Parts: sequence; C-alpha cells; structure tokens
Amino acid sequence: MNYHKSLLLVFLIFVCFKISFSQSYCGLERFTAQPYTLGIDIANGSMILDWDMLKAKGVKFVYMKKSYGDSATRKIYYRYVKADSNCVMDSVMVNPGHYVNYKVIWDAAKSHGLVRGVYHYWLNNKPAETQAAEFLKGLDASEFESDNTVLPPVLDLEDTIRNPNNLDESILKWISIVESALHRKVIIYAGPTSLWNAYLSGSAKLKPATIEKLKTHNLWVVQLKDGITEPNHLSWDSWTFWQYCHDFKTEFNSGEIDLNVFNGSYEELLKYNAAIK
Repeated sequence: MNYHKSLLLVFLIFVCFKISFSQSYCGLERFTAQPYTLGIDIANGSMILDWDMLKAKGVKFVYMKKSYGDSATRKIYYRYVKADSNCVMDSVMVNPGHYVNYKVIWDAAKSHGLVRGVYHYWLNNKPAETQAAEFLKGLDASEFESDNTVLPPVLDLEDTIRNPNNLDESILKWISIVESALHRKVIIYAGPTSLWNAYLSGSAKLKPATIEKLKTHNLWVVQLKDGITEPNHLSWDSWTFWQYCHDFKTEFNSGEIDLNVFNGSYEELLKYNAAIK
C-alpha cells in the first residue's frame, strides 16, 4: 500500500467514525418517544447527498438559509450532489459537485415531498429595507399563502455586534416588510441563551417593548444539550421549533446541517402551516 492509499484509508476510517459518533451524540431517533416531527436546516456550503435516505431516516421538513444581511459580501450557495449511501470513497467525494442557489435545494425538497422553508440571517448594522429585499428576491408569495407544505419565513437573530441606535425599529421594519409581502407571520430564531442575552441586556440590547412584540411571534429556539426533552423557552412562554444539534454528519449529507424538531406531529405541522398567517 503506497503513501497516498494509506492516507485515503485513514480518511475513510475518520469519516465513518465521525458519522457514527455524530449519530450517537445528536440522535436522529432521539425524540421517537415524544410527539415531535424531525427536520433539518442547512446553510451555504451544505451538501445533500441522498434525499430518499434523508426521508427514510424520518426527516419531514427542511429550512434553508436564503440570505445573509444584504448579501453584498456573502452570497448563499449550496453544494448539491447525489451519492451512494455507503460510507465509501467515490467520485462524488473526490469531486463534490457544483454550487447552486437555494432554489435548486427548494425544488429538490419539494419534489421529494418535504415540507420546506427559508430563513434570513440578520445583521444588526445593515438596513432593514435592503435585508428584506434580498430575502424576498425570487420567493413566490403564492406558495407561502396557499401551500401548507411551505413553512413560515424566519428571522435569525444571533448577531451580537454593537447596537445601532435604530436597531429596534429596524428589526420590526424587516418583519413588517416580509409579512406584508408573503402574508405569513414571521418566526423568530433565537438562542442559545448566551446569544439571546445580547438582545436582552448586552451589546445588541433591545427595548422591553420590542422584546414583547417579538414574543408575539412563534419561537425557533437553539439549545444544544443532551438528556433533555424540552428546551429553554428564553423569553417566550413556549417553543415551536427546536434546533438540538449542530453540524450533523451522516451518509446522506455533508457540510453545515443541523437537526431540529417541530413541537407536534406531522399532521399538526401541516395544520400549523395552514393556520399561521
């Protein structure tokens, strides 16, 4: 066995080990005893290798990052390929595919019968209008209005840079613009606690009245902790989505893929989509 083949073997062993480790730590079957619905969220650079296997593992919904700030300096693209499900080195791993925009992922999820949605990563120092315009670019409002397999839009609040003077008004303006365009009520993605505290009392502190307005929106909370069946609600009374695992690795994906659950059954998820306006 030559040097390069030895390196390849070590790499394969590492990949397979990491797959097994990730599954045991995060647990695709972690919440089978709870009435939750399993889903994923993906960001730029993510790779979905096999949608059929993803569904076979119980995944029912997928959120994808649509925009980052005003995307002037950071475009959102995904690596999209098809691969065998086995943990083996093949041409896909050597040549991992091409980059595409979110729409290819959106259409693939739709064609495989997955509930799907998009989220926006908020930047505190960018204008609400340009951030909203970037998020809405290319979205079909009719899908959000009439299709119960389309999830509500999400505002991802985890930027902790210095608080601009008009941050409260800017966040609420983004929400207003997006809700007027898509006719769906925005979900707030917040957490973990250390990041949310920046909006409560730290570098990105919001007014109490703004926090109360955000609490009228459903919560997608982040809490990465084993051994619990309910996440911390932060400032909210309850949660709707829970991200419980970051950077999950399996044979059907590569890149930044996180695991989530909806607080209810699949049938309840569809009813939720139809009801939240």
